[in-house]
Formats: sequence, structure tokens, C-alpha cells
Amino acid sequence: MLPSGMRERIGRRLWLSVMSGSVRQESVLLPWPPTLEQRHLENCRVAASREILIAKLHLPQGCRIAEVGVFKGDFSRHLFDTCQPAELHLIDLDLRSHRIAERFQPEIAAGRIILHEGDSSAVVRQFSEGYFDAIYVDGDHSYDGVRRDIDAAAARIAERGVLIFNDYTYWSPCECMRYGVMQAVNEFCLNTNWEVAYFALDGYMYCDIAIHRKDRSG
Repeated sequence: MLPSGMRERIGRRLWLSVMSGSVRQESVLLPWPPTLEQRHLENCRVAASREILIAKLHLPQGCRIAEVGVFKGDFSRHLFDTCQPAELHLIDLDLRSHRIAERFQPEIAAGRIILHEGDSSAVVRQFSEGYFDAIYVDGDHSYDGVRRDIDAAAARIAERGVLIFNDYTYWSPCECMRYGVMQAVNEFCLNTNWEVAYFALDGYMYCDIAIHRKDRSG
């Protein structure tokens, strides 16, 4: 096995060769995303993890939540156990690979977890405006994918509800690929009256961000 220092040097050379079109003076310069302004952060609080973020939201009793992007359902379980929603809608292109229906069979039978398989933005658009107290978005991480989810979700959030986005980052270090979450969320906040409620840290900086309307009523 190569020494760690040599592995890092080889990895850096490979990285620079792959990103050769964006290299300037031995650094990779990527397009600069739009940044939030201070007005979007005046009421922002920081949480140590997304699990703590969810607990601190204090969603109302009998709330309705949607989760876009379910994977194995581990965070779905956390959402359900922490928030005790009247309805938790799980949305994914594929809910069968990880046997989601079997995992949540009692909650599905009770009508408190509802499964939706298909394109997330199309599924969310089926609900009436203001239907959800919270929507957790962890689906298509491309800029266009996140924009579609935002466009569908924003109108379906109750006046005092919240939108939460997983992997609020510009670049995925584990996959060596660009994410569009930061750009799409920032653009949305810059163009609307939404602000950041919470920012949750993550060990690899796949952070979460929760946003809500700045002037909320009700």
C-alpha cells in the first residue's frame, strides 16, 4: 500500500487533471454561486445535526410532513418518531428496493405514513396549497432538480411552515461532483420573502438548511 502522503499527491494530480478546464494556478476555480445576504440570516439558529434541527422546529401537533428522497427510511423513522405527525408522506422514485412498505407497515396501516412513488415535484403538486407544515427535500441534487422541488413545494407549505434541504453544499467531496442545492436555495431566498430559520452542521459538511417565510402570520 502506498504511504498516505503519496496517495494524497496522486489523488490531487488526478483531481486537477479531471478538472483541467477549471484549473488556475494549481487551484480549481468553479463558478461562483449566488450568496445569501445578511437579511436572510438575522433570525438563523445553528444546530449540531439535522436530528437536532428537526426537534427544535417544534412542529404543531397533528402536523403533516413530506419527505422527498427516502433511501432506506432511516431519517423517515426519525421524522416520524420525533414529530409524531398525523401524516408523513414518503416520496421517492423507488420505494421497493429498501422494502419501505414492509418497514413501516404498522404506520401505513394506520394511515399515518403514505407512500408515493414517482417524480417528487409532480407528486407534491398533487396537494393543495398550504397542505404541509414541513417538507424535507433530499431528492435530485442537481440545480434543475432542486429548482423543480422548490417550485412545487413552496406553495404547498403552510403560512408558518418550513422547507428543509439536505446536502446544502456546492460540491460533494464523496462523489466529486457539483450539487445544485446551495445555488437553488439561495436564489429562491434572494427572489422571495423567505429567510433561514436553522442551519444544521454535518461531519462531512453535507449540511441542512431550514427556511421559512420572513413575515409569517397565523
